[in-house]
Amino acid sequence: MLSENKYLYNGKELQDEQLGGVNLDHYDYHTRFYDPALGRFTTQDPLADEFSSWTPYHYVHNNPINLVDPTGMAATKYEDEEGNTLLNTNDGSDAVVTVTDDKRQGFDAAVKGTKNTDDVDWNKSMKAYALGFNLSDKQETALSRLNSDWSRKGAINYWKTGKGGMAFGLKEVLSQWTNPELVVHGIAAGVAGFGAVSRSRVYRVYGGDSGPTGRSWTPINPRRVTGFRDKAGLPSGGASGYNNTGRFVVDGIVDNRNIVGSQRAIPLDGNRGGLPEYFIEPGNVMIKRVSGVNPEF
Repeated sequence: MLSENKYLYNGKELQDEQLGGVNLDHYDYHTRFYDPALGRFTTQDPLADEFSSWTPYHYVHNNPINLVDPTGMAATKYEDEEGNTLLNTNDGSDAVVTVTDDKRQGFDAAVKGTKNTDDVDWNKSMKAYALGFNLSDKQETALSRLNSDWSRKGAINYWKTGKGGMAFGLKEVLSQWTNPELVVHGIAAGVAGFGAVSRSRVYRVYGGDSGPTGRSWTPINPRRVTGFRDKAGLPSGGASGYNNTGRFVVDGIVDNRNIVGSQRAIPLDGNRGGLPEYFIEPGNVMIKRVSGVNPEF
């Protein structure tokens, strides 16, 4: 006997159980439920806090012709220099990241080396590595409000280089013509407030043979990285003959123009490495805080 097919509208599973004597007949969209009788979601968008100007029950910014939302979460798209898709993740971001040829090998190795490309921290690290700067929460929110990958790439390029503001604005204006609501609000609706990125938050972990004024920094907050010592490739007195105890953290701000180079952290003394590493003259870092770590990294 064939089992009943419950994967119907949009391939989503029909929930036909009874609750309080009432048939639900809702479709499971993973992060919320859809009522086909009303043509509405009955629960809020899980990312509603990031879209305060929209109703928490909306779907793809009321633009289902051009946009899809298969899981209820936003996705980072990684592309090569020719625009070919390398990876789509489900990390809650709408960023479109170009992986340049010089960083392709590191990107491929990082993808192969992780068990979960949807991990938020992994994607933050990977975006910082590929772009050369950290996307702030405000910038992530701004990307989510744009109307096409075309304009998102333009915005990221504007933030990265400080150039191409007019080109980015034109891309978003053209994208908005697919969304009558934005056209009504004016062609500048999605462009206001996009300033070029000029500074990044950076961190230096030190102790033992390592001091607070070295040239090696990371854009990733070490307090949010599980197994930081391993991923940062910190030396521990083995073959390197050098020991970073990971006892202290310097938290600072740097003008992006003063980042003289970057790479993936080199594995030392049996550690894995791979975390983004920036090279900065310490005098160019504005120190915000120095704190101790307990237990040490």
